[in-house]
Amino acid sequence: MDRTHFREIPEFRLSVKKIFLCDTAEELSEKITCYTRSDTQSDTFKRQYWPLVKCITIKVPNSKDLLEHVVLVDLPGNGDSNKSRDEMWKSFVGNCSAVWIVSDIARATSEKESWEILDSTVSLIGPGGECRSISFICTKTDDIEENQKADAHTCILRRNETTKKQVRDKFTKQKEVKKHFSVGNDFLKVFTVSSKEYQKEKHLQQEETEIPKLMEFLRNLNDRRTKTSEYVSEAYGILSLIQGAKSSDMTDNKEEVCQVLEQRLKEKIKSIGQSMDDAYKAFERCLSKGVQQSEESCEKIMNKVIAPRGKKGSGYQLVKSLCKNGGVHKPKGKRERRREINLNESLATCMRSLIDEEFKKHFP
Repeated sequence: MDRTHFREIPEFRLSVKKIFLCDTAEELSEKITCYTRSDTQSDTFKRQYWPLVKCITIKVPNSKDLLEHVVLVDLPGNGDSNKSRDEMWKSFVGNCSAVWIVSDIARATSEKESWEILDSTVSLIGPGGECRSISFICTKTDDIEENQKADAHTCILRRNETTKKQVRDKFTKQKEVKKHFSVGNDFLKVFTVSSKEYQKEKHLQQEETEIPKLMEFLRNLNDRRTKTSEYVSEAYGILSLIQGAKSSDMTDNKEEVCQVLEQRLKEKIKSIGQSMDDAYKAFERCLSKGVQQSEESCEKIMNKVIAPRGKKGSGYQLVKSLCKNGGVHKPKGKRERRREINLNESLATCMRSLIDEEFKKHFP
C-alpha cells in the first residue's frame, strides 16, 4: 500500500481511530465532510475517504441531561453500497431500544425508501430485539409554498396534523409490523419538526416545532436507564445485607431457617427448569414444523423470488448475484428504487411465522 496516498490519514494504514477535537459543530462538519459524503458538485478537488469509513462516533459535551445514557446511531439505511456498513447497521439495529425513521415531510408517506427500511428491518428489531417504540420524524416542516407564507403558522400546523394522520394510517397497514410487535397506542410516535423554526421562531413557537418533544423522549430514555441503575444498586444493597447477616452471630434457629430457604430455592429452581423445558419444546415443535413447511414450499418460494409473475428476463443475472452474495441481491442504478431481494429471508418465512407468536408468549 503506497503511503503517499494516505498522508492525510496515516491512521488508516495503522488500523487505528482518527480523532478530531473541535469547538463548534461547524468546524467539526467541515473536517469530517470528506469522510461522510461524496461531494461531486464541488469546484475544488478534495480527496474523499467516505468509502473507507466504517463508523464515526461523535461525542457531545455538556449533554448529560439528554445523552448521558443514550447513544444516537445514524444508520446508513437499507442496501448501502459499502458492504461492511450494510452489515454493521443490521447488527446495530437489533440492539436499539427505539428506532427513528427520518423523512422530509413532503415525502413522508410517498417515499418508498423509508417504508422499505421499516419493512426490511422489522424482523431484526422485532422478536429478540430491544426495540420498544418506532418513531417517524417528519423534517423541514417550515418548507412551504410561496402562496402559503401569508398564513404560514396555520398552514404549517395544518399540514403537520394531516401528515401525522397519513403516517399513522399507513403504519397500521404494515402487516409485517403487526406480526412482530404487540402494537399499542404508544408504539408509533410521529413528530413533525423544524430545526430552523426552533432556532429562529419566525412562524412557530419552539414548542410547536416539536423538537422539545424529541428532547423529552431522550430524557425519558435517560430516566429509564437511571432507574435501572438505581434498581441494581438497591439489589446490591440487599445482597450486602444478606452477606452481613450470614457472617454475624445468629440465634439457634439459624440451621432451621437455612433448611427452609434451601427447600424453597430448590422448588423455585425446579419450577424455572420446567418452564424452560416447556419453552424449549414449544420452540422446537414450531421450528420442526417450520422446517417441514419450508422444505415443502422452497421450490415455490424460490420461483416466486427468482422469476416473479409478470417479469421477464434478467433471471440468470439475479441467480448469479444471489449465489455470489450469499442469497442477497441489491439492485443497482437509479432507474427505480427497487427493493433488496433476500432469498434467505424468503425461505425462512415459514419458520418465522410459526415461531413469532410462541416467541411473544415467552418474551412479551
